[in-house]
Amino acid sequence: MDVLNEFHRIVSSPHQFARNWKANTGGKVLGYLCTNLPEELLYAAGVLPVRILGTNEPESVTGPYIWANTFCPFSRDCFAQALQGKYDYVDGISYGFCCLHARHVFESWKRHIPVQYSYELCVPYLQSPHSKTFLTREMEDYKNTLEKWTGNSISVDALDQAIDVYNKNRRLMSKIYDLMKADNPPLTEAEVAEIALSGMLIDKKEHNKLLEKALKEIPRRRSNSKHGPRIMLLGALTIILN
Repeated sequence: MDVLNEFHRIVSSPHQFARNWKANTGGKVLGYLCTNLPEELLYAAGVLPVRILGTNEPESVTGPYIWANTFCPFSRDCFAQALQGKYDYVDGISYGFCCLHARHVFESWKRHIPVQYSYELCVPYLQSPHSKTFLTREMEDYKNTLEKWTGNSISVDALDQAIDVYNKNRRLMSKIYDLMKADNPPLTEAEVAEIALSGMLIDKKEHNKLLEKALKEIPRRRSNSKHGPRIMLLGALTIILN
């Protein structure tokens, strides 16, 4: 199926879209760690957000910066790619606090791989009456620094449009996941993973177009895959591209 091949192509060459987008638009690309970052703010500022993902490749370059016996393989893998120049197209990095391992990658990246812009968004984890106020002020500060960095004003209209794009993406992805509820789903689990991962690497509008095409084609597909017992895996929010 052509559209599934497109998702696979994007995931197989995770840096290509961003490189092409930057060359064609002259815009800024921001690499982000963890899912706690409000991509909609970046999108409204005209920035292309790209998720920093692992590769599952052996590395031997992070030793001087990150202790192997202390920090997880995923965090070291992410930083190894940066040291190896795979993210040389990234103009800035950002991080929404989730764990100390990812934070160490963020701090090491700032220190050893110069970028135009860096920002750590403090995300409250305590359920208190002050959490919403704190997060709102954090978002305001983040917005102000993005406007200063890009030179673009993040208007209410621009933010509303970005939210619409991202909410549409969530609705479409929900429909993809719904297809997997069938007794004999038309997709394999690996294909669904590639569909989801591709959306972290390209413009969300482009991903929405691919999802709409996929949702027209996939229901007509006959699956020859044998699906075994369905198991839910719970763990850290780490993503590795195989």
